[in-house]
Amino acid sequence: MDVPGIALITGAASGIGRACAKTFARDGASGIALLDLNPEALAAVKAEIEEQQSKQGATPCRVIAYPTNITDENRVNEVVQEVATTFGRVDYVVNAAGIAMKHAGGAAFCETADWERILNVNLTGTFFVLRAAAKIMLKQEPIKSSIDGRPLQRGSIVNFSSIQGVAGIALSTAYTATKHAVIGLTRTASEDYAKDGLRINAICPGYTETPLTTKSPQILAAMEEKVANAVPMERMGQPEEIADGVVYLSGGRASFVAGTALDWSHIFSTLCPHSPTGLPRPSELRPFREIKGEKHTAVSTTGDLLFHIRSERRDICFEFERQLMDQLGDSVTVIDETVGFRYFDVRDLLGFVDGTANPVGLAVPASVLVAEEDASASGGSYIVVQKYTHDLPGWKDLSTEQQERIIGRTKIDNVELDDAQSGQRSHKTLNTIEDKDGNEHDILRDNMPFGSPGAGEFGTYFIGYTRRLWVIERMLERMFVGDPPGLHDRILDFSKPLTGTTFFAPSASLLASLGSD
Repeated sequence: MDVPGIALITGAASGIGRACAKTFARDGASGIALLDLNPEALAAVKAEIEEQQSKQGATPCRVIAYPTNITDENRVNEVVQEVATTFGRVDYVVNAAGIAMKHAGGAAFCETADWERILNVNLTGTFFVLRAAAKIMLKQEPIKSSIDGRPLQRGSIVNFSSIQGVAGIALSTAYTATKHAVIGLTRTASEDYAKDGLRINAICPGYTETPLTTKSPQILAAMEEKVANAVPMERMGQPEEIADGVVYLSGGRASFVAGTALDWSHIFSTLCPHSPTGLPRPSELRPFREIKGEKHTAVSTTGDLLFHIRSERRDICFEFERQLMDQLGDSVTVIDETVGFRYFDVRDLLGFVDGTANPVGLAVPASVLVAEEDASASGGSYIVVQKYTHDLPGWKDLSTEQQERIIGRTKIDNVELDDAQSGQRSHKTLNTIEDKDGNEHDILRDNMPFGSPGAGEFGTYFIGYTRRLWVIERMLERMFVGDPPGLHDRILDFSKPLTGTTFFAPSASLLASLGSD
């Protein structure tokens, strides 16, 4: 991660702070100052790092422990100056010290003593360390990259916020307030000193398995519930995973990153009830729900950004995508790129016209755009994407009549067929969704054929836009579980889903209001 200098880490005796110290040593720091209240635990971490260095045969990393209460202003000033004198400089500061608690009954019953204690550690202590370190960093020469020798920065400070720094979480009055404030402190301090080569950023971890989060039964129970319902990975993060993000922000690979609050949680888009715009999260937005039938499964996969690019000309699509990726640069990792095409008279690779007609005219916005039922998300649309691959040889082994019964339409002239008397419903019927009052709800879909005959790959990329996410969810339940249960959509015997992800497209007016920043 290009961190050859001296690191000062608070909260270093356990949890994420401990993991950060070990990661800095692993990645090449020449010295580490460990700060925490617990001298015995600090000594243990120091010994762990030295043993780790010995086993790796790495260049020795000098480690010194400084028992410190970061809420003691004078002690912080004294220790930070001592670190600078002993090591010759301070290159990286990690403000990992923090405490948390739940307030039974919420904000109205938060004790003043608890409020002050949490603010003193999480916010005021962070400020004391930042202030003392910044005064030293601003006077020192920039450190040079251990990779290419270029001057990187006079210093880098990483403050610890949280996903609760961008959202409100019940019963967490003081903790949530401090984590919002840490982001404000980070951004304003960055504005002060970015021009001088001092980078200041914040990291926002999600639910992480540390002593801070596991020693309180209340906190642990709340975390486990959130993890089960809102984290696609279905597990807590580990301190070492957070430490990797901290060391990235600290080092030369992030030399052009300043004033950011880096989401390191994998849960923001689906867990947090408010977005960075300040608007509530769309009411139905949640991770794609895996659906297990007796024979087939609609898998759930991850993704943060979706770009659906359409044109009658492939060169236009290519150029748009090229310019888009130039703008995004290294800020994104492409996990799937599918190029589709129009197949004959808008047929799929199974040979049939798209089985369910799209809404037209005024029915389009009524079916696709969120309206008065969720005013803050009005004008936006829920999107579900799935990438299917086809077993074309198996499909071609069926007679045309068998294929037509599965699809529910004739193959040549696209005439709808009635379902069989056996109870088995066709793909066409299972994709028609009605509410409890018998009202049919449409979605706008793009079933995009893709494939490579040379590679033997053939498939359909389903993209569905809807005003109501439950409509697509119910459609998929009917397909994979069956209606009645046990009689799944027979098209799934020849089409396997490889992905499944839910997105939300904000309204054009909301995007325009965000400006160029």
